[in-house]
Amino acid sequence: IPVCGGGAICSFNEVNFSVVGCTLSVSAVVFRSLKTILQGRLLCDQNVDSITLCYYMAPFNLTILATASALTEGTRPFRTLFKAESSFAEQFYLWIWLLVSGFLACSFNILSYMTIKHLSPVGTNVIANAKTPAIILMSTLFFGNPVRRLQWLGLLVTFLGILLHSRKGRLLEVKKIADQH
Repeated sequence: IPVCGGGAICSFNEVNFSVVGCTLSVSAVVFRSLKTILQGRLLCDQNVDSITLCYYMAPFNLTILATASALTEGTRPFRTLFKAESSFAEQFYLWIWLLVSGFLACSFNILSYMTIKHLSPVGTNVIANAKTPAIILMSTLFFGNPVRRLQWLGLLVTFLGILLHSRKGRLLEVKKIADQH
């Protein structure tokens, strides 16, 4: 709660604040957390390895992303991909970049599953939710963006939440594992 609360405090009085954007952001956090917890259950409780989980998740991800691509970009990428309106050189480079992109996406997913397994779903979500305050801090350091006192308070709450989880959350997880044996 402190990590999410710190992120919420950081967004108060933001110049570019949007209720729709905030609602979508909170929804994304909820669904990402749900997905991470379910993946954690598969990886830890069901002893599914990272590569097998990636194998089973890939068709669902392909369906979702292909549908989103068709809805937002139309059929042109598919026509270009299957030589309806492109030269051999364009086809070659397109397929090379698709293979490289697919390899990187697969590697990222396997590494994220390994992170979930080793840090726990809660630890992974704590790190993911600390992203917004960290971006605010980095934009202040690198670009000199102004930060209000309330945003500094949000950063402090977030980082204290991370510290609290690293101290107490790990102890609770170790105790839970010890109680199971």
